[in-house]
Parts: sequence; C-alpha cells; structure tokens
Amino acid sequence: MNLLFVYGTLRKGGSNAGFLKGAECIGVGCAVEGELHATPYGYPIARNKKGQFIQGELYIVSVNMLKAIDRLEGYEEGRQEGNEYERIVMDVVHKDEVVQAYGYIATDFFQHISNPIKSGDWITYVKEN
Repeated sequence: MNLLFVYGTLRKGGSNAGFLKGAECIGVGCAVEGELHATPYGYPIARNKKGQFIQGELYIVSVNMLKAIDRLEGYEEGRQEGNEYERIVMDVVHKDEVVQAYGYIATDFFQHISNPIKSGDWITYVKEN
C-alpha cells in the first residue's frame, strides 16, 4: 500500500486531480510541516520548514499511479541531478495521528521561487487570487 500526500494541483478540484482517478482518498484536512510557495507556472512548491504547515489530502495509490505522478512531478527515482521535485517520506498529521506517506518537495530547480503562501493551502490561495 502506497500512501501519498498531495498539496497542490493533485487535490480535489485541482487541475491535475485526474491523476488520482480511482485512488482512495483517506483524508482531507491533513497537514505536513513545511512551507508552501506559489510559482508563476500555475502550481505550488513545498519546502521543508519547521513551525509551518501545508494543508493537503491523503490517498492510497497504486504503483502505476505513483509512477505516473512521478513523471508529472519531474521526478525520476535514482537520478542524482535534474529532478524538479524529490519524492520523500513525510510525516502527515491525519485524524490526530501521524502517518508516513510519500510527498514531493522542491529541489534546487526552484531555488529562484520565493512567494510563500501564508495559509499553507493551495486551493484557498487559488480561490482568493
């Protein structure tokens, strides 16, 4: 079983939500510690940062679905350089407990991006902007 935490365009109502068609959503209103940033490309990036939280959803995904999302996120397992995101195991707060799930954080590819989303919620940010 692969758990995946999503915080941006893969969330319900997001432009890439179709990638999760058939996946089981086991949690909305979940959070991971980190900082969310808006990009000029129409999607957010996440960075590790203590004391702040990113809002998202938690899914059970198949291996094939995870591979398709890896491609979407510009991530290739085992590649030392050139990934846009890294897929890592994150601690996700879900229903008053912490579970481990895959998630994607930005690499140095996005080092020029500095537009923090204070709410940590991409869907709210999109609606307000």
